[in-house]
Amino acid sequence: MASKILMNIARLSNSNATKVLQRQKTARSMSTLQPGVKAKMEKFGLEDATPVFKKNGTPDNLMFQVTVGACLTSLTLIGITFSRFAFKK
Repeated sequence: MASKILMNIARLSNSNATKVLQRQKTARSMSTLQPGVKAKMEKFGLEDATPVFKKNGTPDNLMFQVTVGACLTSLTLIGITFSRFAFKK
């Protein structure tokens, strides 16, 4: 019982140390980014209520709407196919 507790303590302390090292590595790599990449990361990483597909403007919004339209069209066609198989004339 005591050995299991010690193993869990060692495992938790090791995982916490790994997380700290990963954060430090990420912070170091962020400082070497190009200004354009850093600006986009700040733009898309904001915690506001704007969805990601609206943050980059009209092209992303248009692509999102086309994707939703294609999904709805395919679901409609699947429903029509199933209804034809279920209710033969």
